[in-house]
Amino acid sequence: MSTSRRGRKMTKIKGSCNKCGTCCRFLILRVPIKLYGRSDIVQWIRYHGIDVIDKDKDMLKLFVPLECKMLKGNLCKINDRKPKVCKDAPQTKDQIVKGCGYYV
Repeated sequence: MSTSRRGRKMTKIKGSCNKCGTCCRFLILRVPIKLYGRSDIVQWIRYHGIDVIDKDKDMLKLFVPLECKMLKGNLCKINDRKPKVCKDAPQTKDQIVKGCGYYV
């Protein structure tokens, strides 16, 4: 286990991509909790089907359903030039879901 530059513990992720496309259908976002306290932010989160999956004293972790426009079936249409954030996924255990070829 290592530590990120923000001091969070990082878990070593093992396995390999099985081309299920699941990681291309959602985002995990960390949002400062002080923003979440605003009623308009709370309302926006609810209207868009976003779930709060974790909370600490400063941050909320949100699960955002979002299908990548570059996904065709379960495969990336721009695989040879996709962004680094996609190439590096999953980066946290929260991004590993049922059916994924990665595990912790």
